[in-house]
Amino acid sequence: MQSELFNLTDEAWIPVLFHDGKNRMVSLREVFSGDESIADLALNPYERIAVMRLLICIAMAALDDEKHLENEETWLQCLPDLSGLALEYLSKWHDRFNLYGEHAFLQPDDLTADEEAKRPRDKLFLHLSSGNNDTLYDHRALEDNREISDAHLAVGLLTYLNFSAGGQHSKCFWSGKETSVSVSAAPCREKSMLHTMILGEHLLKTIWLNLITKAMSDTLPQKQRGRPFWEFENLSRSQVEGKELEKTLLGRLVPLSRVIKLTRGERQCMLGEGLKYDSLSLKYDSLSMAREVMGTKILKKDAKGIDTESYVSASTSKQPWRDLQTILNYSKRYSALTLQHLNSIPNQEYFMIWCGGLVADQAKDEAVVEWSAKLSTGLLDDRVLESYQNGIEFADQVARRLNQAAEIYAGECKGFDPKKKNFKERQNLTSAYAIPAERWYWNELSIRQPMLVDIAEENDNRKMSDWRELVRTMAREAYEYACPKMTGRQIMAYVKGLETLNN
Repeated sequence: MQSELFNLTDEAWIPVLFHDGKNRMVSLREVFSGDESIADLALNPYERIAVMRLLICIAMAALDDEKHLENEETWLQCLPDLSGLALEYLSKWHDRFNLYGEHAFLQPDDLTADEEAKRPRDKLFLHLSSGNNDTLYDHRALEDNREISDAHLAVGLLTYLNFSAGGQHSKCFWSGKETSVSVSAAPCREKSMLHTMILGEHLLKTIWLNLITKAMSDTLPQKQRGRPFWEFENLSRSQVEGKELEKTLLGRLVPLSRVIKLTRGERQCMLGEGLKYDSLSLKYDSLSMAREVMGTKILKKDAKGIDTESYVSASTSKQPWRDLQTILNYSKRYSALTLQHLNSIPNQEYFMIWCGGLVADQAKDEAVVEWSAKLSTGLLDDRVLESYQNGIEFADQVARRLNQAAEIYAGECKGFDPKKKNFKERQNLTSAYAIPAERWYWNELSIRQPMLVDIAEENDNRKMSDWRELVRTMAREAYEYACPKMTGRQIMAYVKGLETLNN
């Protein structure tokens, strides 16, 4: 039976999948009980990221930095201690995991707001419409708001703190001071970053595999470990503002980017600006302000040709396997930090990796993406990764020729010269052919991606030529699929485009 305060330690609120295929909700205590039958979280990508960050934060707060997380050697030995220490920690801070009431979980006690400034609790869910904002999956806001269970509300609270958009926001009074109506985006949303984590055979091992050692955090701008926000007495401004808590590792893993107050039974809540979180620096040669531990950092040129820091982005048009060389190349300390664990585990032939994120355009949420795979540890070798990347680059070259062929086809069918059109005009005029061709091409290659992994590991040039021939074949079939040849004009267009593709 649920308590009035709905304590996250005791109540079932985290959706998980069991090894027997069943799924149900479990409590924090059950997650850390050591039950190896719990296989994984059963959440959409951005909810998975938010909840996993909480679980990692709890585990790191429960473990001792020097004894358990000083370096790879101490980390390797801490798995047997994780369950017991985490349960002790949850017992110690039990009352701080209440979703409602005094000292509620990640909610300031002294947050107030006028009735007209309160917002529907729907706002906490990125996939639900609220007010005049529709979403990709939900096109109508309900006037009296939805009935939302306590369990879903807990997940929504965490997700909102990690992924809420910047822009205009409602106004509250936090410790008597008015919150700003103009807010910045939460840290996990930056540049639509692709988040990467290692998956274990069961959920507790997944948490362990993604713990961050002191040696790792020393490479971050936010190298100080800090404390989780639920350990502070009441989250008043005087306790958390101006203390640089948002610049610490644990203060960023579970961020206080918004101040929120939930009241049981009410369908509205208070929402205001919380702490402001730093992002990557603009120039690659300047000191980074902050770095997300699950993101893969890259350098790319901006519109002026200046090298800038960014993240590998979640994308609906480019699946993560095409960025695998960048994601796994932790030797340059650009990849997700915990991937360094992969070379520390003895006698390991394979590992599981998960990548996912939210595709967003400023305040607009466009899509969620995720990808997972079982990969050989041989891929962690620089030579193998380079060979793999050569195969990807060849596929990219053929994809560009496929796009050119679709442009020529469209030009012949519609009567325009692609060379005389700018990029956006070409895109608009050729999208009916180029987009289906590109989707077909990359979807077919994604099915055959394990073949490229095997070839890269064997370092066989003869077999790499087999990959190149496969890529050319998939491009021709994609062109055939997207560019019909039923009329005389279409046949002439098809032949001209095919000449470009075959060159």
